[in-house]
Amino acid sequence: MKTRYYCWWVIAIWILGGVSQGLAEEGVRFITNRPPVKKFELFKVGPRTYTNLIVTARTEVDVFIRHQSGIGNFKLDELSDEQRELLGYPAEKKEPSAPSPVETATKATEQLVGQFQDPETREKLSAFAQQVKARISGQQVQAGDEEGVADSSAPPLTPQDLLSSLPREIVVVLTAFLVMIPLIHFFFAYTAGMICRKAGHEPGFLVWMPILGIIPLLKAAKLSPWLLVLFFVPFVNLLMIWFLFAKISQARGKGILTTLGLVFPPMTAFTWLYLAYSR
Repeated sequence: MKTRYYCWWVIAIWILGGVSQGLAEEGVRFITNRPPVKKFELFKVGPRTYTNLIVTARTEVDVFIRHQSGIGNFKLDELSDEQRELLGYPAEKKEPSAPSPVETATKATEQLVGQFQDPETREKLSAFAQQVKARISGQQVQAGDEEGVADSSAPPLTPQDLLSSLPREIVVVLTAFLVMIPLIHFFFAYTAGMICRKAGHEPGFLVWMPILGIIPLLKAAKLSPWLLVLFFVPFVNLLMIWFLFAKISQARGKGILTTLGLVFPPMTAFTWLYLAYSR
């Protein structure tokens, strides 16, 4: 009887010991996992100012405090980003906003102006950029005023205004570029027609058309015209250009050196003229 009595006591003590140990571990875990105590002599939340503030608990919505006048709490939404970081909350990640068209145009203009070394040209480009920016943002820039004065009734910027505002050097470069494009296309089409005829194929009117002018060259190189589609595939178009150079050189009765001259960029134009005018 006494043995059974002692056994029950041993079991009870063992159970109580396990429970107390578990409670002690939970208490230690609770203490160690608690955030560090935050103390502030003065802490302002909106119109309220707390003295000797101590943060007692925090949640995702509320902050519970003890201060000189008693206890209380306030919402997390009432705090600024700096105050949230002071209380130990992680900083919110703000997604960068997309730049406005005016900002994009301003940055692009600054990069363009930086490419010119002539101070006079840079000054003219800067003045032109300010006028364009003012028209885009609905402002009228006054002389000596970089920010300008808002004027919603400003007339829209016309192409004539753009041309008259551009520096003379830029107008000359644009004019030369626009004149050179049709001349280069005409020269390419003319020499391509010569190459096709000397390769034994009549080019026809397609050789004078942009992009479609490649079709007569494909036929002269004894290739399918449908291969034109591959010229619009990235990376594949480079291989097709080299392949066309090799086949058109072969059709003209030229060797590997002519193909290498066409592939090598500094020699491409000279080798092309050689294919067109040689026998």
